[in-house]
Parts: sequence; structure tokens; C-alpha cells
Amino acid sequence: MKAHQLSRCEDKRSADSITYPQYENGVRLDGTRLIISKIGAVHVVLHRPLEGTPKTVTLSRSRSGKWYACFSVETEPTTLPESSAAIGVDMDRDENAAINILALGLQGEGETP
Repeated sequence: MKAHQLSRCEDKRSADSITYPQYENGVRLDGTRLIISKIGAVHVVLHRPLEGTPKTVTLSRSRSGKWYACFSVETEPTTLPESSAAIGVDMDRDENAAINILALGLQGEGETP
């Protein structure tokens, strides 16, 4: 097989992501830098702070060529506050789901959300 040919079970995007199953074993976050083994420090933009203990990190490349890091974290479960809103899931015959969020008490009488 030539170097540029892919086997049938591979596709051209198969090398567009890598998962580090153990945080701090090959990858770790140090402020705004992601330290990746065999690559070095890479500047990252955190969209929000990590809440909890990081467990795994997946680095993936988008079609535009940009790289993204996805952190899986472990957190303590919390109880959600009471709410009068209801959520419904409608399934059509093609098994596509549509989520309807009904804010009960916010609409006038006879109005549908």
C-alpha cells in the first residue's frame, strides 16, 4: 500500500482528534497554556473556567483547521432550583426529536408558547 492511500476502515479525518484519557498524564492546563507532551505549551482561550476536577482531554481539529480542546470534568451533583417551566420532547416518524420548552404562567390565557 502506498503511503498516501488509506485502508477502507480509515478515513482522511481519522487523525483529526486525540484523546488523553488521564489528565496530567500527557496533557495539563497551566493558566492560559495547555501543556501537551511531545508538543509543548500552546496558548488557549478558555470560554469559561473549568468547574470540577479534569478527567480527560480531547484535542480535535475542525474542518477549517482550527484546534479545540474539550475537557471532561468530574463535579459534585447539585440540586436544581424549583421551576414552573416544563420541557417536552416530540418525536416525529423519522425519529427526529424537537424539544419544546413551555414557560408556564408567562403566557396569557389562550396563548400557546
